[in-house]
Amino acid sequence: MQLMRGDNRILTTHAGSLPRPENLRAVLAARNEGRPVDRAALDAALPAAVGDIVAKQVACGLDSVNDGEFGKTNFTNYVMDRVSGLELRPVAAGEEQYLLSMIERDKRKFPGYFELNYRQPVIPGGRPHVVGPLRYTGQAQVARDIANLKSAIAGKHVAEAFLPANTPG
Repeated sequence: MQLMRGDNRILTTHAGSLPRPENLRAVLAARNEGRPVDRAALDAALPAAVGDIVAKQVACGLDSVNDGEFGKTNFTNYVMDRVSGLELRPVAAGEEQYLLSMIERDKRKFPGYFELNYRQPVIPGGRPHVVGPLRYTGQAQVARDIANLKSAIAGKHVAEAFLPANTPG
């Protein structure tokens, strides 16, 4: 990895997930829906996809690149996969099933937009609830994410690289 710093300019990056290739999207969707996942297919698709998306970020001129958030589909699933002390509980009749309830007001104001353009992620089995001490258990997954990103930036000129992480909220 060759790092370079732009002393006379503002470094650029982006926020948010980047579009995943179809083969990766299909494997991650299966995993999130509780369907069997071909682990070998995921292990092959993920590093290649991260390499491609990092190359695209570099080609666009970004200074600070990331893995496109390819190892996760959303941060709720990320937490359920990597933190203990949580369990899924069924959603009671009339309760909001969707996990990104921060957009509920906008959904009511602009229902047409959300019907056409937004599918909220749902975790099969209900909503997460804290049931014990929270402990990070995703060391293997984060090691994989770090290895994929390091491999993707090897030999490329970037100012820095980062892995998006979940916020305390």
